[in-house]
Amino acid sequence: MTAALLPILVVTLAFVIGYAIRRGSICIVAATHAFVVQRRSKRLRAFGVAVAAAGLIVIPLHWALPDTAMLSLSFPATLTVIAAGAIYAIGARVNNACAFGTLAYITGGKIVYVMTLVGAAIGASLALFYQPLWAARGTPAPSSLYDPTPFSLAVLALFLGIVLVTAGRRGRVWWQDLRGAEKDRLGPFRAMLIIGVFSGLLYAVMGGWTHMGLLSRNAGVLLGQTTPKNDLLLLLSAAALFVGGLAAAIRSGQFQLSAPQLGEFARCLVGGTLMGAAAAVIPGGNGIMLVHGLPSLAANAWTAYAVMTLVLCVTFLSRSRNPA
Repeated sequence: MTAALLPILVVTLAFVIGYAIRRGSICIVAATHAFVVQRRSKRLRAFGVAVAAAGLIVIPLHWALPDTAMLSLSFPATLTVIAAGAIYAIGARVNNACAFGTLAYITGGKIVYVMTLVGAAIGASLALFYQPLWAARGTPAPSSLYDPTPFSLAVLALFLGIVLVTAGRRGRVWWQDLRGAEKDRLGPFRAMLIIGVFSGLLYAVMGGWTHMGLLSRNAGVLLGQTTPKNDLLLLLSAAALFVGGLAAAIRSGQFQLSAPQLGEFARCLVGGTLMGAAAAVIPGGNGIMLVHGLPSLAANAWTAYAVMTLVLCVTFLSRSRNPA
C-alpha cells in the first residue's frame, strides 16, 4: 500500500467505527444495566459479535502478514489483572460510560465527558510510575492462535459461525432497515458487526488507534507488540473517530449541546482516572480488549473483561430489586 493511500484508509476506517459507535449506542455500562435491570441481554450478546467479527479479520491477516497484523500477547490472569478489571468497572460506573460510551456522549454534545479523557490520561500516566504493578502482571506469552493449528482453525470456525448465525437471523431486518427512516438506530448487533470488522482492519493497518490510546501512547495501547506505527496516523484515526460519531449524531438529529453541572466534572474526571489507570495495568481498556485482546484469546483480556462485566452487573443489583 502506498504512503499516500494509507492515511485515507485509516481515516475512512476510523470514521465508520465512530459512526457505528454513536448510531448503535454501544456501551458496556448500558449493556449491563439493560441485562440486570431490564432483563434484556441483547446489548450484552452483541459484544460477542464484535469479538467474532474482529477475530475473523485479525487472525487470518496475522497468519498472512505476521509482521504487520499482530495478535495480542497473553499476560497471565494474575490478581493484579483481576483487580484492574474491577477498578475499570468502578471507573466506568462512576463515569456512567465506558470508552465507547464516552465517545458517544461527547459526539452527542455532552462536552463534560472530555474530562473523562483528561482523567484517562492522568490515570494511565500515574500507573506508569508505579512499577510493581507491571511486575505483578507477569510475563507475556504469544497468542495461542499465533499459528494456523487445528485449535486456531477451530476458534476461527467458531467466530465464523457466530457471525453467520447473527447475519442469518437478522439479515432480513437489516435489509429492510436500509430503506427505513434515517433517524432509526443502527442497532447493537449490526453496529458491533461493523465495529468488529473495521476495527480488525484498522489494527492490521496501524496497531493501537483508539482515542484513549491517543491520550496515553505508552499505556493505553500496551497490548504486547501492538503499538502505533505512526503518531500522525494515530492522531488522524482518533480525530476521525470523533468526526464519525459527530456525523452520526447530527444526521440522526440527536446532537444537542448540554451545559454540565459542577458535580459532573468531578464524576467524569474521577471515573476517567480510574479507567485510565486500570487500562494501563491490564493492559487495554474495554474497547481495545474487545476488538484485539479477546479475539487473540489473551488470558489477561478475558479475565479482566469478565471481572469488569461481573462487577458492573453487581453494581446494578439494587436497581433490579427496585427498578423505580
